[in-house]
Amino acid sequence: MADWGGWLRGVRLDTSLRPYRGSSPMDPDRAAFGVLAPEAWSEAGGSEAWWMEAQFPLETSGCARLDATLRFLQLERRAVARSTDGGATFHPADELEGDGRSLVPCDEGRLREVPFTTAVSDLLRGEVWAPFELPAGTDAEVLRDRSGAVVGRIARTRARVSGTVRLSAGRVGGRDDLLCVRVRIENVTPWVDASAPRAEAIRASCLSTHLVLSVRGGAFVSLLDPPEDAREAVAQCRSVRAFPVLAGEPGSRDLLLSAPIALCDHPRL
Repeated sequence: MADWGGWLRGVRLDTSLRPYRGSSPMDPDRAAFGVLAPEAWSEAGGSEAWWMEAQFPLETSGCARLDATLRFLQLERRAVARSTDGGATFHPADELEGDGRSLVPCDEGRLREVPFTTAVSDLLRGEVWAPFELPAGTDAEVLRDRSGAVVGRIARTRARVSGTVRLSAGRVGGRDDLLCVRVRIENVTPWVDASAPRAEAIRASCLSTHLVLSVRGGAFVSLLDPPEDAREAVAQCRSVRAFPVLAGEPGSRDLLLSAPIALCDHPRL
């Protein structure tokens, strides 16, 4: 089995989401990759999709296991408040200094990781579901000056995000040892206001959504440069808003990355 944990730790996400200030002239509807918005909002005409699906070929005798980690950013709204009475009261501020930092209100992304594992034999018998739930919440942090006096507070607020990972597999390409594995990621967060602006729907969305999978007892097949006897299987694997490629060390085939952008096999930062 590959040391995919070490490789995964090397995959970094930008967790600072612009605009940095409320008065920033930058586009508040900034572009983003791998956004999965709530289903109801998306289906009502929203500008972001609510699902993505990766399909990729897998060589196995049938006793393989898949270990996977779904990774994405959950948006957090950071607000700052100033205190002039040692923390008895707090008032919203456009900028706050303390602990050697200068802070302004902004959007941030909290990295979320959802691990799951399944036997490939289970996927051949039917679809496997792996639901996940991230509750709404607020985290508060008191800010102090160099003397230790309370000068303000930082509050990070996030909305609920609910989703489902659906996995299945079927034989393709005329080979008994070759399967097409399908992994579909859905945002099923309950949503009422179909006319809400994108900036609000993004709060209940998965951002920069991607998957890292490793296999025990099998090997992934490159979709970009498959062997001749796997080309038919590759042609039957059709991903939507996802681009699966081999990952890890060059030449290895037990690690796969499915990203929302096109990459080459064995990508490096």
